[in-house]
Amino acid sequence: MSERSELLVRHARIVDVLGGTGGGGVVEAWWDELHGYAAACVSTADQLTAWTGVSASLAEDTALAATAALAPATYLAASLAIGATRSGPRGLLARAASWGPIAGALHAVASGFDEVEGAVVRRAAALGASLYGPESGTTTVPVLAQVADSDVPPRDLVDVIEHLEEVDLLAREGPEPRLDGAIDVQTLTGAGGVRRHIVYLPGTDDMTTLPGHRDADVRDMDENLRLIAGEPTDYGRGVLDAMRQAGVRRGEPVLLVGHSQGGMEAAALASERTGFTVTDVVTVGAPTAQVASRPRRLHVLSIDNAGDAVPLAAGRPDRGSPGQVTVEIDTGETGVVDEHDLSRYVAGAEALDASNDPTVRGAVGRLSPFLGAESARGALFQIDRR
Repeated sequence: MSERSELLVRHARIVDVLGGTGGGGVVEAWWDELHGYAAACVSTADQLTAWTGVSASLAEDTALAATAALAPATYLAASLAIGATRSGPRGLLARAASWGPIAGALHAVASGFDEVEGAVVRRAAALGASLYGPESGTTTVPVLAQVADSDVPPRDLVDVIEHLEEVDLLAREGPEPRLDGAIDVQTLTGAGGVRRHIVYLPGTDDMTTLPGHRDADVRDMDENLRLIAGEPTDYGRGVLDAMRQAGVRRGEPVLLVGHSQGGMEAAALASERTGFTVTDVVTVGAPTAQVASRPRRLHVLSIDNAGDAVPLAAGRPDRGSPGQVTVEIDTGETGVVDEHDLSRYVAGAEALDASNDPTVRGAVGRLSPFLGAESARGALFQIDRR
């Protein structure tokens, strides 16, 4: 852990794991409870249907049939009653059938609320982005400065997130002139000369840009709104330009790593046809639920801090899926702004590296081709609006 991160936060613990092929945790939201009630309705319907078998067995019972000759009226009444229990207007089959629509309605309400909530947020974000006007394009230029350890291959997830933190610090707190819009493209060379790349994407540099007052800073509120709305961005176009300039070749595996807006951009780019082979994405403190679809080959690892509200900006939490594992951490710290700081996520990465949870180990292990390479070469770029 870097000295800066060690000073800010010393540890984090994993409190929930969602998604992955191994299952995962449970999102504590009321719509998940509705899905649970729906499942109980289905179970009740199944049980009622099973009881109809008991009714059928009674109707076919030989002992009951033997009473027909002795008491025909009683036998007839009993047979009619058993039949009504099974298939009458208020019988088991009718009652079982009535539970199905109830279950369907509960599932629809739960799923519908989730989708509607996200849709409302996306529409509102699109409206906000429209106030800024159309995108103006970017310039992407190499920077002579270099990120610390850019030529050192990462060994674990902590190294990856620490490197992202260094790029972020260079953009925010580096020497003048500030490198707003800075990203780093790290080319890794392994055994046999096989090349892979890690692209490090920091988050928002400027939270105060208002409509009609855009400047050269490409990582502003305008881009946040466009990403939440699911629209392409100048930031994304600049990232692709930087990858081309860095010499990323078609077919070479790429890992996109992003914090906040950078995480949104990473997930969005990985879901588009860009001409690059993005195989993995790591997001920290970023809302990614607004990304509608992802290629089957893509794996996403998302780390969210329990005290960080930013990952919920898409209108709903990341639930995880077979292609996405979302790990919620808790650093035991307080403060909304501080909880979004990258130092918290460096501590979270340390917890993931040390975890014995099979889903977490699988998600981190998936990144192993990008870890422990023989050599590395960093290429720093600055993306500005025209």
